[in-house]
Amino acid sequence: MGSGDLTQAGLLLDSDDPDDLLSRATTLAVLADHRAEDLDVLEQVQDQQEVADLVARQAVQRQQDALAAAQAADVQAAAQLAAAQDSYTQAAAELDTLQEQLQAAQVNALAEQGIDDPEGVVAAQQATLEGSGGDLVAGRVTSCYGARGGANHNGIDIAAPIGTPIYAPEEGIVLDAGPANGFGLAVYIQHPDGTITLYGHINQFFVTAGQAVQAGELIAEVGNRGQSTGPHLHIETHVGGLYATRTNPAPWLAQRGITLGSRCA
Repeated sequence: MGSGDLTQAGLLLDSDDPDDLLSRATTLAVLADHRAEDLDVLEQVQDQQEVADLVARQAVQRQQDALAAAQAADVQAAAQLAAAQDSYTQAAAELDTLQEQLQAAQVNALAEQGIDDPEGVVAAQQATLEGSGGDLVAGRVTSCYGARGGANHNGIDIAAPIGTPIYAPEEGIVLDAGPANGFGLAVYIQHPDGTITLYGHINQFFVTAGQAVQAGELIAEVGNRGQSTGPHLHIETHVGGLYATRTNPAPWLAQRGITLGSRCA
C-alpha cells in the first residue's frame, strides 16, 4: 500500500461519526476522480507533445533532404556546365585547326596559279567572311541571327577571351545593367533612334542604369555567365521597346561602321 492510500485510510479512521465518515469518503472519491481527470489530461498533453515532436523531426528531415538534393543538383549542373565548356573549347580548337589547314590549302592553290601574295589574298577573304565585331569587341563571329538548332537565335555571338573589353557602338542611355535571366549578367542601352541593344553573358559591367554613354565608351567585358558554353558576347537589337521586336543586329551595326562579315549580313 502506498503512502497516499495510508493517508486516505487515516482520514477515514479519524471520522467522528458515520455521517462524518460518509462525508470524508465522498470528498476522497471526488478528489480521486479529479486526480484521474488530471492524469488523463496530462497523458493527452504528453501524447500531443510526442506527436508535435515527431512532426517537427519529420519536417527537419524533409528540409535536410531537400537541401541535400539541391546541393547534389548544383554539383551536377556545375559538372554538366564544365563538360559543356570543355566540349566547346575542344570543338573551337578543332575548328581553328581545320581553318588553318583550309587556308594553307587555299594559299598553295593560289600560289600554283601564279597569284601574287596568296597569303594576303586568303587573309582578306577570311576577314570578309568572318568579321570581327570592329570597335564593338575584339573577337570572332561564331553565330549569326536566325534559325539555329530548331529555334531562332535572336542575336549575334562573338567569341573572345573572358575580360575582353566591350564598347558602346553608339551613344545612348543605359536602361539597366545587372543580373539577367539566361544571360547571367547583361547591359541594356537605348540609342537615339529608339533601338535598344543588349549585351549578354558578360563577366562584369562598368555602367549603371540612367547613365549616358558615348560611342566607343567601355561598358562591359566578355564573360561566360548564364546559359553559355564558352566565353563570348551575345548582342541583340530590340525595336519598339525592350523585347518587343528582336531584329538582326548586323544591319544596325553596319550603319555605325561595325561590320561582321558577309555571313551575318
